[in-house]
Amino acid sequence: MPVLSRTGQTSLDVGGTFRAWLGDAGGAGAGWLQVRVPPPDEPRVFQAALPPLPPKVGPAVAVALDSELDWLDAHTIDVYRARGGDRGRGQGRGR
Repeated sequence: MPVLSRTGQTSLDVGGTFRAWLGDAGGAGAGWLQVRVPPPDEPRVFQAALPPLPPKVGPAVAVALDSELDWLDAHTIDVYRARGGDRGRGQGRGR
């Protein structure tokens, strides 16, 4: 999918690399946040170029995005299930 959303139907729809551009109050570019959603058994990778913010904002945004990805995993058809049980659900990687 070109954008990460809740409209995906399979785990393949929510895989890939997604980048969100951040704007300041005036709409000018201020940074970006990116997540790589790999196949099961590989960790998600978060990257960002954030504007000056309080130190806790970056990790909080990553946790919120990770939670949303867990929700997406739980509400899409797991195309990897035939190869290994619940691989891919809610990260399914020791959590």
